[in-house]
Amino acid sequence: MIDVAKKSFSCLCLCLVGTMLALSGCVTDSKMINTAPVTTLNDINIQDWNQIAEDMTSSLLSSPAWEAIASSHKTKKPVLKVSKIINKTSQNIDTDMLTQRIIAVLINSGKVTAISEDEAAKQASDLERFARDDQELKVSDLPSHTLSGKIIETKVTSGNVKQVTFTFQMSLNTVKSKSQVWTDVKDITKQEQHSRFGL
Repeated sequence: MIDVAKKSFSCLCLCLVGTMLALSGCVTDSKMINTAPVTTLNDINIQDWNQIAEDMTSSLLSSPAWEAIASSHKTKKPVLKVSKIINKTSQNIDTDMLTQRIIAVLINSGKVTAISEDEAAKQASDLERFARDDQELKVSDLPSHTLSGKIIETKVTSGNVKQVTFTFQMSLNTVKSKSQVWTDVKDITKQEQHSRFGL
């Protein structure tokens, strides 16, 4: 009876060890590189949006290009049109939210009057109406520059490590000549490492 009990206990231990090894094979380790501690692979959450908006805006407002624009508008703040961010990734990204976030950060800086693309189109329509009615034109109220951007995605797999990089590209262009006066690029890279026991 004692031998039977020992054998039963040994079998039970072996089963438990096997179950733990099987479960360990399903575990993955996700991490972000050079950004806030977020663990969502293949996706960008609200923390990512906020960080990118603040980084891009700070880069723009502290650039020599923006200082030149501000100095040319001595009596009024520059008016900036913010175009909708273009999504060129495989992810379903709420670019309206990102665009509005950028506008909010720009306005709250107190250095610029930022308007959306729709608002700029309405202003252009009003300008045409004023011209037809021979009313005084307020050209200074129209945007002199356009801020545009896009998001692209790069995927790399090496062994048991998967890496996804979301690249945010943003540029500032003059409305008249369409020439680019400022640009910046920010990356968010995320990695997911599977256990060697994983499928």
